[in-house]
Amino acid sequence: MTLPVSGLVIDRFYRAAVLGLGLLEARSETARRFGPDADARWKAFRGGLQDWDRVELLVRDASVRNPAGFAPRVVFGLAALADDEPCGPDWPGPPPTEASTLLRSVASAPRELGPILEVVEAAWGLSPRPLLRDVAPRFWHRPRSCWLGRVP
Repeated sequence: MTLPVSGLVIDRFYRAAVLGLGLLEARSETARRFGPDADARWKAFRGGLQDWDRVELLVRDASVRNPAGFAPRVVFGLAALADDEPCGPDWPGPPPTEASTLLRSVASAPRELGPILEVVEAAWGLSPRPLLRDVAPRFWHRPRSCWLGRVP
């Protein structure tokens, strides 16, 4: 399989994914992905694994429930992959040199939807989408509704 995306786009994907996970975690009742407790669990579990393995595992885990935001198969339209495979064997994964920086960036990232959308837009190199930032928060407090399909 030849990947239709560049290394820069893959870097942007992982930056946005980790920031999105940080926001979802801030919204949840438990801190299982980031923070001191998560770091302690990772240190106990990691063995020979590196920080980039942790980022990859976090994104793969998130892709099960939210493939539109966290599965490269969906985000980049990768062909010939099973529904339960988020990225395929040729996917390079997160940049190893940036993984620890990505994990640390969650601590200083915004915890509200509007500001995090600005950061994610910047991570992707996108121009601001005021409509998205105005409409998305209205659906943010209704987790059962899928606002992604309703926002242009």
